[in-house]
Amino acid sequence: MSLKKIAFMLLAIALSFNIFALPASALERPEIDAESAVLLDADSGTVYYSLNENEKREPASLVKIMTALLALEAVDSGNASLSDIVTASEEAINRVKDYGGNDCIKVGEEMTLESLLYCTLVASMNEAANIIAEHISGSIDAFVAAMNRRAVELGCKNTNFTNTHGQTSPGQYTTAYDLALISAEAIKNPEFDEIVNTISKEIPATNLSDVRFITNSNKLISPDSTRFYYSEASGIKTGSTYEAGFCLASSIIRDDMNVVSVVLGCKQIEVEGGYYDTQSFVQTKILFKWLLDNFQPTKIVSKNDLICEIPVLLGEGMDSVVIRPDKEISLLLPKDFDRSSIKSEVHIFSAEDGSEPFYAPVDEGMKVGEMTVTCNGITYPAISLVTNTSVSRSRFAYFKYLISNFLSNRWVKFALIGVVILIILYIILVIRYNIIRSRRIEAAKKNKGTANSMPKKKK
Repeated sequence: MSLKKIAFMLLAIALSFNIFALPASALERPEIDAESAVLLDADSGTVYYSLNENEKREPASLVKIMTALLALEAVDSGNASLSDIVTASEEAINRVKDYGGNDCIKVGEEMTLESLLYCTLVASMNEAANIIAEHISGSIDAFVAAMNRRAVELGCKNTNFTNTHGQTSPGQYTTAYDLALISAEAIKNPEFDEIVNTISKEIPATNLSDVRFITNSNKLISPDSTRFYYSEASGIKTGSTYEAGFCLASSIIRDDMNVVSVVLGCKQIEVEGGYYDTQSFVQTKILFKWLLDNFQPTKIVSKNDLICEIPVLLGEGMDSVVIRPDKEISLLLPKDFDRSSIKSEVHIFSAEDGSEPFYAPVDEGMKVGEMTVTCNGITYPAISLVTNTSVSRSRFAYFKYLISNFLSNRWVKFALIGVVILIILYIILVIRYNIIRSRRIEAAKKNKGTANSMPKKKK
């Protein structure tokens, strides 16, 4: 079979190889009492649920997610350290007083960057966010500008930050979807994930304060909150202002699931017994329960999937090798998902035009192609295809290949032709020389015979 035929066969296999879709529209949507809401897969970007997800709204303290993200990215890049001692400036404290500062951190107080992050994300201290901003960027305004640049980098299209803490400010807005993108990036950071899942924390004494004890306002992750606790929830941040209502970013993080939820503009409702139900917790639980009731992790690609065989030249006892994906992929899909709607394409690097086959030796795990999966207009990141086994090189076949390759060289051909011509000329010259020599010998013999037959003179 020619390599071009093999390439065509691979393409046919690719077009018939099925992989993932998300017909979420077929599911019955839950009724959510919020101004905006979204459920976003943090890995694939799939949106499972949306309600006014691109409507611009006040973000409240969910802004602090971006503040902490930038600080921890500075730590990861080596431009800051969690052990840095940071001094609270008058500017950092005074600029939150107009927004209703917490009055917990004093001018001149020295704290570690790590403590400030806990104060920002767990206790939601506005002062702490400003102090972090000055430490990372030199000024609050420079830090806010960096927040907006990072938002654009993450794909946010309807976000503009004007402060570090989220209190109502002219020109500050974002959306449930944009906040989900920011949260999805933030929870990738292990330090961030640890902080936002801290129920309570002891902040060490400082030069101006005794030991502080702070608690997390996120009742979704607090086992003591029997009315709101949800065991599957992880983090992230609460927020509330009169203008923004009650807001919550949360997530479900497991080996087989990584989903972010954002609800904005929720209410607080008085219920029987004099209690108040903060609807940001209630509505998030509704979304999470709906997700888990209707979706399940489904393995789409396995390392054991044998995609096809590709030809290998010069192999020792083998003329092909099987290829497989280099990793496994699981997606959160509807429980009644129809796998026949999944499509994929396979691209083998050397068989693209059939002109460059693979030559032995081939190592196991060698990348030889890629597979892309598309569904409902969404193309997922390419998956590397690797060889399932190794193929050693045949010495005899390789020797023949070297000779054949050497002889196929144009200059070698010219040289061989030249040598052949020279040999032919040499043979012609030798033949000619022998003919002439034979003639001379014959002539000499005849002359000698004539001389012997002549009569001798008498003395």
